[in-house]
Amino acid sequence: MWWLLLLPLTAFTQDKDLDIEAVERLSETMPDYQTEPPAVEFKEENVRARKFVYPIKAVTMAQITTSGIGLGSVKAGSYVIRIEDDVKMTVPKNMNIQYYRLEDERGFKYLVSKGKSKYKILSHQVIDTNEETNLFEPPDQYTPAPKNIIAAEYDDGFNFVPEPFFYAGFVDGSYMKDLFNDDRARYGNTSQFGIRGTAKWNWPIYAGAVFTYERSSYNLLNDGKVVYSSPSIGPMFKTKDFTILEFPFRFQTQFRVSPFARADTTFGDRQETIKFNSSDFLVAFEHPVKNGWGEFVLGLFVQAQWLNLKEQEGRTKVIANNQTNNSYGVSFSQVFE
Repeated sequence: MWWLLLLPLTAFTQDKDLDIEAVERLSETMPDYQTEPPAVEFKEENVRARKFVYPIKAVTMAQITTSGIGLGSVKAGSYVIRIEDDVKMTVPKNMNIQYYRLEDERGFKYLVSKGKSKYKILSHQVIDTNEETNLFEPPDQYTPAPKNIIAAEYDDGFNFVPEPFFYAGFVDGSYMKDLFNDDRARYGNTSQFGIRGTAKWNWPIYAGAVFTYERSSYNLLNDGKVVYSSPSIGPMFKTKDFTILEFPFRFQTQFRVSPFARADTTFGDRQETIKFNSSDFLVAFEHPVKNGWGEFVLGLFVQAQWLNLKEQEGRTKVIANNQTNNSYGVSFSQVFE
């Protein structure tokens, strides 16, 4: 650092002469500093490559397989390792998995498939779903229910299903034949239309009500004619569907009454009206077919009709008897559900 002392002297010599020899003698008296690094010997150590030792004890497969089974899910893009050859395989889609709860010492969970483990997966790739699937938590305390409990079935709602219908067929008019003492009145044709409704519940028999308007016609000798008409109302019952040859069928019954039944007769230019109290019992065998509104129902029916004279015009009084008018035909209806 002695050269720093020479800086002011150098600036001074720019204007005046300076004794260089005196400066050189001064520099010889200054201490000498070593600027080169000293030679240092380094000792070389022989370091051996050490095998990595896991900080925890290895987990056996027997411990893993007896640890219980958990539920989880794996996202698409995760990977599993096939145990037999350590081949890494990518999961193509989101999957639900089962795994043994105990991990190995490297942090792998072992997947369960048909009681065996063929794949393993890193634990952080598994989403635990055990809490989501545990839908029932047993209570801390409970009292066992008695063993003999009679369960009562009941309906929590009431559904009333409407069903318009149309019946058509022929009549074996034994009562009309005796009433008019005319063999031609033995046979006639009949039609019925109306609406009925059935309550649907858990019982094997459905109950409901029916309103029907019936019209039947009979021919008499000498071009005479009888037209019978009757609005009637009453209860009805249906069975639940049962299967025959893989097709659904059901039975239906009706019992109707009417105080407004009447027969309008025509004998040439003469007309006469006979009024009755009527009772009708009908049984039908039906086949429902599903459609967009509910069910279209095809059926066959049989009906027995009892008539009691209530009022008759004319001088001749006819005594009622026990004969019935029996009807047979087909039925069509639409159940709206």
